[in-house]
Amino acid sequence: MDIIVGKPLIQPEELGFEDYICTNERFLPRILVDIGYFKSMTQVRKNRPDLCITLDKPDLLNFRIGKRHLWILVGT
Repeated sequence: MDIIVGKPLIQPEELGFEDYICTNERFLPRILVDIGYFKSMTQVRKNRPDLCITLDKPDLLNFRIGKRHLWILVGT
């Protein structure tokens, strides 16, 4: 699954993003709960404290959660 946060600096299709979700939420645990990867933000904080970050700078991130890979394109 691919997620776009904010307004990306480049087109998602240029990176191979085909099926993606757009959001303005910047707090990663909230995004993970909203898309159904975790049941609650407390579960994220308890099991994966490395994912408790705020996405405030333009970036391209890749996370592995279980057997799934999550690509996040952070824009402005």
